[in-house]
Amino acid sequence: MITSLARANLGAVTYHYGTKAKLYDEVLRAEGEPLLAGVQRVGACPGRPLDRIDAVVRAFLRHVSEHRDLPALMLHVLSLRRPVPVPIRRVMAGVYRVVTQLVREGQRDGSIVAGDPALLTISILAQPIYVTLARRPLRAVAGLDTGDPAVGARIADHVVSFLRRGLSPSRRRAS
Repeated sequence: MITSLARANLGAVTYHYGTKAKLYDEVLRAEGEPLLAGVQRVGACPGRPLDRIDAVVRAFLRHVSEHRDLPALMLHVLSLRRPVPVPIRRVMAGVYRVVTQLVREGQRDGSIVAGDPALLTISILAQPIYVTLARRPLRAVAGLDTGDPAVGARIADHVVSFLRRGLSPSRRRAS
């Protein structure tokens, strides 16, 4: 089916990739690496950790909105009952490392709430991933067309605002 859609012969897959599994991994790598590169780029920019987390979340959401087939591919890969393919594990681990490092930096300088950096990272990534993977249900249930740039921007602003409130250390009031 792939070779028919690509108007290529089956021998080309074997010649260039060796196996269908290696072709599949190459597709996953080609789709995932630009996402990781964007996250790493904005995560490495100068600035306060919370501002850089904001930029990472926005970069993630922008990337998946510009690559409309990526959410379906992500959902498919993550729903399989087999080990997560190496290219996807690399992307997930890379994004996780960037965000965890930013959380730790913010905890060291006092700009991010104390807590387990691993769990805070999961919380940070959960909203953008949910919004990405639940596009169709969000349109059907909540009337949110995440494909509309204005709605996408509104969602990104909300997610970032929500994360900032959750990550900022609480200010104790004198009684």
